[in-house]
Amino acid sequence: FPVTIISSDWVVGGSGTNTIATSNDGITWTPRTNTVNSSCQGVAWNGTLFVAVGAGTNVIATSPDGITWTGRTVPAVFTAGRSASWNGYLWVVGGGSTDGTITILTSPDGITWTSRGNPFTHSTPANAQCRDVTWNGSQWVAVGIGTSNTTATSTDGITWTSAGLTPFTTQGLRIASRRVLPNVGLNILPVIVTNPGADRVLTSDGTSKITVAEANLTFDGTSLAVAGRITNSTGTATEPIVTGK
Repeated sequence: FPVTIISSDWVVGGSGTNTIATSNDGITWTPRTNTVNSSCQGVAWNGTLFVAVGAGTNVIATSPDGITWTGRTVPAVFTAGRSASWNGYLWVVGGGSTDGTITILTSPDGITWTSRGNPFTHSTPANAQCRDVTWNGSQWVAVGIGTSNTTATSTDGITWTSAGLTPFTTQGLRIASRRVLPNVGLNILPVIVTNPGADRVLTSDGTSKITVAEANLTFDGTSLAVAGRITNSTGTATEPIVTGK
């Protein structure tokens, strides 16, 4: 499940009685209104706004502070949000739809959302999904579930090009790009979380440190947060994933 940091405040998403909670120290948590209903699958911050995505009546919800949330309107067939990302001028949300026509939405403000179609071709259209998407300064890369492709790219977030099944033949679940984090001066090395229950967090040196079912990673300059269903830890995740520069 996702975790995002804003200053000293943390916002996490999950499922159950509460789908969003916040904390000032990562130890004591306060449940917030269940705005994404059955689950919150992704949450991100752009400096002024949180965007949370999930499943339920409100597939996308926004908040200026992580406490008060507002559901946003999306196309009716888009019923599952999996990830949210911001590149400085555009929000991109990945997910899935009941008819397979939409796996990516974009918004300039987090309020008005536009379909960008589905670059993840699947033999059963409703099973196609975009599971994660990120920006590296010049290009968007998305990973997801498809029988013809599990990765896709875009220079503007609007027009997407399928990139085939490489490197995954089943599905891609998470992706991060090597880029300098704002006001931190540290780099995140490329990290991809692959098929649940079978694979590991892969780092740029080709090593694998944590066996995972599903996880998100976030770094605020001091702490690395790994949120998800994690099993069979075989090493420390902080050293190969985050390096000073």
